[in-house]
Amino acid sequence: MVRGLGWLTLLLLITGLGMSFGIAPREITQGNVQRIMYLHVPAALVGQYVAFAILLVASLGYLWKRSAAADHLAQSSAEVGVLYLGVTITSGAIWGKPTWGTWWTWDARLTSVTILFILGL
Repeated sequence: MVRGLGWLTLLLLITGLGMSFGIAPREITQGNVQRIMYLHVPAALVGQYVAFAILLVASLGYLWKRSAAADHLAQSSAEVGVLYLGVTITSGAIWGKPTWGTWWTWDARLTSVTILFILGL
């Protein structure tokens, strides 16, 4: 069953990429640069919310029960969260260059996510 889920995930990933690059209409103001949002926004949501929420719950579970499994889950979730934050920062910079004219601005959101990324390394 796990092998079947892997193939289904791969099929859905290819379908989603095909739809985002081939079927989704081009945005009027930003053009094709807007298509990076199909990667950027989900990576930000997974990195900042899902992975770190699991990290919080698993860390609390470790502190409460001293379970090694909860500690391993927390460590794994932190690694996945840092990976997704790296993808978020990179794809945001790629989107920001043609949109804002610069790779980086010292916006509070960008800076706080980068600090979270650096702390996770």
